[in-house]
Amino acid sequence: MSDETTQSGNERTVVSDEQAEAVRQAVIARYRWWFDPGEGERPLGTPEDVTILHDEDGDALVCWEKGPDDWTHQVTGRGSTEEERVLIAAANEEFGGNLKADEPEPVAFPEGVTVEPYYSYALGVYPE
Repeated sequence: MSDETTQSGNERTVVSDEQAEAVRQAVIARYRWWFDPGEGERPLGTPEDVTILHDEDGDALVCWEKGPDDWTHQVTGRGSTEEERVLIAAANEEFGGNLKADEPEPVAFPEGVTVEPYYSYALGVYPE
């Protein structure tokens, strides 16, 4: 992390390329089954689908449009969305099941940055 003058002319702490890449790698590690599902299974995508964009204020976005639904909520520990919980409850009622909404552990992101869902397919990466 460093203090730099951003494209918008403001001097502030920015997310470095290394920090953004560390966040990207942490997301890829969480979803390694997506890219390498195992013998005889077809991958659902490649790690190159997970990209980094920097904005003019020095923040970053880790984007993955072809990833699992609401992956940004899952990696930040926010778990399932309200829509998923409603659908799971309806399926349990209709089929007599006992499915539970996914409440995963948050990913350990690098020190010096804060992450939060920006869109369902983009994770905002900000300096602390």
